[in-house]
Amino acid sequence: HRVRATVGGNIIHYKGHTFTPNADLTTFKLFVNSVISTPGAKFVDADISNFYLSSDLPEPEYILIPFALFPPDIVAHYNLHKKVNKKGMVLAKVKKGMYGLPQAGRLAYNQLERYLATAGYVRAGHTPGLFKHIKRPIQFILVVDDFGIKFQSIADLNHLINHLRKKYRVTVGDGTLYCGVTIKWDYHRNEALIH
Repeated sequence: HRVRATVGGNIIHYKGHTFTPNADLTTFKLFVNSVISTPGAKFVDADISNFYLSSDLPEPEYILIPFALFPPDIVAHYNLHKKVNKKGMVLAKVKKGMYGLPQAGRLAYNQLERYLATAGYVRAGHTPGLFKHIKRPIQFILVVDDFGIKFQSIADLNHLINHLRKKYRVTVGDGTLYCGVTIKWDYHRNEALIH
């Protein structure tokens, strides 16, 4: 069991860019067709855990948290009795991305894109969420922190996954579930059934 705090994103007035270029359903369908029409290609999915929480904010944000929300062990550990104001709130400094911050998604995406480029992974043309390697025959689509990866050799797949794992906690699946879509692959018949 875990509890995650969120910032009130619906009441924050943020003037910067928040758009993240994710792959859409059409790109996903075309990508699946690309996998089955490329000899020897296979598909796996990968996910970055706590993606938004990994991004660094360029400057800190500050939030007020009701004192009553803190469990006793946290109150004792951080000596919060001395930090609560007259309205029963504790002021907290936020230095990393946090759910509900309007800029968190964009910052996380930009940092991921820069990090991928250090290993030769770049956006593929003008299609949002589609990436390729500059030399290796590997591509992937990206929806927030979910990778759909088309590869032809384990060495290429390992190159991408190992690079990601140097910075992020990554889990890799068997490619039968991507962004809530179930896929039944039949590589021998060049078919993929999407449920």
